Amino acid sequence: MSAARASTLCACDADSLRAAIQAANDGPEGSTWDIHVHTGTIPLDSEPVFLPAGDKDNKIFTMSGGWTGSSNQCTSQTTIDPQQIGRKSVVPEHFCRRPLAVFSANVVS
Repeated sequence: MSAARASTLCACDADSLRAAIQAANDGPEGSTWDIHVHTGTIPLDSEPVFLPAGDKDNKIFTMSGGWTGSSNQCTSQTTIDPQQIGRKSVVPEHFCRRPLAVFSANVVS
């Protein structure tokens, strides 16, 4: 059995982050979603929620921060020191490959 190919999305602002999470929520059963968040701070008007409907909840979802690239593309990932970041989990921590901070003031950094 071969591994599922991930749908990889790059989020560089609030609209693209919301759209990426919504695409993962709406994606088909058994799909794999990998959201790369561009470096910087993304102010949000509410906390992002990954909670797919019951008929679409068997999937893999990862979100990682520290991505860089020209024209807001996520082409490479920087190293982030987790000791310098306060975290609030969006997804279980053991599914995250790099630290990504979502603060209670609804800011992704």
